[in-house]
Amino acid sequence: MNTLTKTSTDKQANRTMFRHMYQKITGNPVAVIIPSKTLMTTSRTTSRTTSGTTAVTAIMMMVAFILTPVSLVYGQSHLTVSDAILATPAVQQQRAQVCQAISRFDQARSSQLPQVDFTVSGGSVASDNFNRSGGLTSPGEEYAIGRRFENKNVDGTFRLTQSLYDGKRAELSKQIADNDRAVAKLLVVVETETAAADIINIGLNYYFQQQLHDHYTEQLANLKEVTGRIYERVELGAGRISDLREARLMELEVEIALSQAERQMDLIERDMIARFKLTPDQILPYTHDFIDVRPDDVQVENSENIRQVKQLEIQIQSLDFEHQRLTGERRPNISEHVDTTLFDIDSFSHEYEVVGRLQMTLPIYDGGSNKARKNENEWRRRGLMSERANLIRSHASQTQRVISDHRQSVEALKEINEQIAEMEERLKSVQAREGQTQSEPLALARLLSELSEAKARYINQTINLELSLLQGVFFADQLSAYIDLPEGEQSC
Repeated sequence: MNTLTKTSTDKQANRTMFRHMYQKITGNPVAVIIPSKTLMTTSRTTSRTTSGTTAVTAIMMMVAFILTPVSLVYGQSHLTVSDAILATPAVQQQRAQVCQAISRFDQARSSQLPQVDFTVSGGSVASDNFNRSGGLTSPGEEYAIGRRFENKNVDGTFRLTQSLYDGKRAELSKQIADNDRAVAKLLVVVETETAAADIINIGLNYYFQQQLHDHYTEQLANLKEVTGRIYERVELGAGRISDLREARLMELEVEIALSQAERQMDLIERDMIARFKLTPDQILPYTHDFIDVRPDDVQVENSENIRQVKQLEIQIQSLDFEHQRLTGERRPNISEHVDTTLFDIDSFSHEYEVVGRLQMTLPIYDGGSNKARKNENEWRRRGLMSERANLIRSHASQTQRVISDHRQSVEALKEINEQIAEMEERLKSVQAREGQTQSEPLALARLLSELSEAKARYINQTINLELSLLQGVFFADQLSAYIDLPEGEQSC
């Protein structure tokens, strides 16, 4: 065999060893592609050593990555669930909207307050037609006129402006901004409850996957005990090999289910850290708090009273205010101005002038801009009205679906509970016979397998029941009545 053939054989062997090592560590088969350039070298004498060293290095890197704590992969975790909820991007966005609305309110209010400006201007007269000698009574006056119009003078002007009437535009702008703030505050609560519901949802899934894991672990131990007894009977010649094979197949099914539960728990934990930067130890107490106080029936709220419908109604009211403000733009705008001009401030002159005036501005023609904006406003209003009607229908449909799911889960749990009770009675009977006259370990194994499946179905239906109750509370906007929702400090 030449060196090239040896290199190819070593490369294939190293890939196979890498796959087996990864599968043993993670429990998942994976196709790993190792670049051929890292496994080959131009020197025939060192090709095998290079390929083997590279494969070992790759294995060590993969093992180090797998053993790396999840928190190091996804970043630093939050200290509490409240921190995670407040750090949710949707919550942060709506809290920023609150601050923006407050700023818009202050901006609208400022237009109703006096405005003071100071202007400095300077220049020189290039040409004029001013008679500097006529009408002068003294040399001082002639000197002042000369400095006023011939030198490069700098003048300063203080201007005081007060709006007297603007068609209620400023007041309507304040009401619109105040409505925007109310909408943002409602959406803060909505997004906060959404984040909390998501955390409880993922906590419920993890908690019941734990229960499935514990159930399969216990069931596997029971089956192993029964399989051991069947094996002893086969060894003594009192049992059939087919019975042992069937018992081991049952045992294998439970092992597979246990492995799936472990894998699901690992996926949920990684999802916790990726989405919320929280660990199961942080989420589970929060979930148990909800389970302890949650209602036993689905909560129902009138679809027209939920927060999302209310915020749409506030937005519709804001559009009505916007329509009134557009109407006010076509009315006269009256303002008062007082200008105080200081002449020759660069030479510390004492000349000044105070002028007061009343100004009225009446819009006559704007090219159809105001009418176009009113049409846009009307179409936006119609869109929000349609969105409101759709939201009400959707909420009512979701509520009915949750009620139906809850009813089905309750009925299924009742049926499964009856089956479990009947199986447990049979199990007691079989165990009693097993210890007295007859020995039927295979029948015991079959019954244990059936009981295991029934209990697993019970746990899965319990998950559906708890999720339906959580959805009912969430759709009814009552989650804050059962758990503490963080408010945080609103710093604007």
